[in-house]
Amino acid sequence: MGEILTPKKLDEISQWIRGELQNHGYGCPQITLSADIEGHVKISVIPGPVHLVSEIKRSSAKSYDVKILDRYSAFQKGEKLDNRLLTLSADRALQDDLFLSAYFDLRCDSFQSLGIFENVVVAKPRLITIGVGIDTEGLVKGRIQWKHSKIGKKANTLQAQLEASFIEQKGELLGEWFPASSASRFHFVPQIKGARFSEDQYEAISAEASIPVSSDYDFLSFNLQGSYGPAYEYADTRKGEGPQNSRFLSFKGQLKAVSHAYEYFLSNPESGWEIEINTYSRFKKIYASSTFHRVSIDTTALWNLGNYKPAYAVFGWRASVGSFWLPQGNFENSVPLPLRFFLGGDSNIRGFSRKEIPNDGLGFKSYLYNGFELRAGDVIPFGIQPFLFFDIGWGGGNGFRLQKMAYTSPGGGIRWGSKIGVFRGTAAHGFFWGEQPKNLSAHWQFFLSYGQEF
Repeated sequence: MGEILTPKKLDEISQWIRGELQNHGYGCPQITLSADIEGHVKISVIPGPVHLVSEIKRSSAKSYDVKILDRYSAFQKGEKLDNRLLTLSADRALQDDLFLSAYFDLRCDSFQSLGIFENVVVAKPRLITIGVGIDTEGLVKGRIQWKHSKIGKKANTLQAQLEASFIEQKGELLGEWFPASSASRFHFVPQIKGARFSEDQYEAISAEASIPVSSDYDFLSFNLQGSYGPAYEYADTRKGEGPQNSRFLSFKGQLKAVSHAYEYFLSNPESGWEIEINTYSRFKKIYASSTFHRVSIDTTALWNLGNYKPAYAVFGWRASVGSFWLPQGNFENSVPLPLRFFLGGDSNIRGFSRKEIPNDGLGFKSYLYNGFELRAGDVIPFGIQPFLFFDIGWGGGNGFRLQKMAYTSPGGGIRWGSKIGVFRGTAAHGFFWGEQPKNLSAHWQFFLSYGQEF
């Protein structure tokens, strides 16, 4: 309201109405706009029938089986049309580096019948990416990745990646093999990786070879992903109390659910949710010196307050919980330090430095964290979004038991959605609710990052 009325503005209004109707099943609305000299706009809409997704029309291809596009579909055939799910499906295909462009075209005839066409432009199969960044935890960061995204008609993939900062150095060779039909999402993920950790509290080296199985499925409003498999691991603790020169077999599982809204707004988060459950098990009788189990749950939920478009304010909630169960073995000698629970830093309690809690270097056997954040939406020029947050967490030295003392950190920051990515800066002060631990004091903590969200 209040802007100059032009033909271009009328087109924007028409496109917005069309988009909203197509998001709710009306694939072929007829929209007529008119305006008078006083700036009043009259809108006439004939929404037409509600359309169901019955068929996706695609052009044939020689280099790949077009059925692989079904792997990325966020919708099921027979569901009511939602143009946002079509856009999400195209975005998934682009993120997998198979195509230079992907989009859906809705075509209507004079009887308001709908045809859905998927158009893609194939990318070259081999891709090399290099990235460099800076943040106040890892200082200079660098990453180089090589990927072959189209091995065979089923578009199996192979990629190698090196990533390094002053805290962590990682290398990985990973593949995705689809043994079933081209449209099937079931696949194996063979991988070999190694890492070196140089944290303030510990230093360690790890390596593993694994071959989990993985698949996912899209329900009406969310995507469910799962993977499970064995891993042959090596762990060596160079600083701190942990296993040294140790080799063992472990079993890792992951179950992750992501709402379509969260995935759709991923580049500029404003609504939706995700939850991830990770399990880790080792058995003494199956090529290991001890038995223990680790489980962790991480959740994120976002709300567009008032449901304005664009969003005026976004409220975010993060929560995570984890614990160990050791029926056999000693925690300090059995569990590698990178697997243990630490608090502090940008990942949770932002009023303390990275993995500062607990300060004994042993880590927690169990923990609970909650973080609340209120961020301004697109209401300030240049994409600047200030936000406030409050973090609170508990740790425990025994499995499934937490200390009464809590670690808290209120703070604030600024998010800037620049043309080259998202920058976030925060300032927070750590506090203790309860008896203050020894050798750990309350203090200010500042952080600057690139690409971090909530």
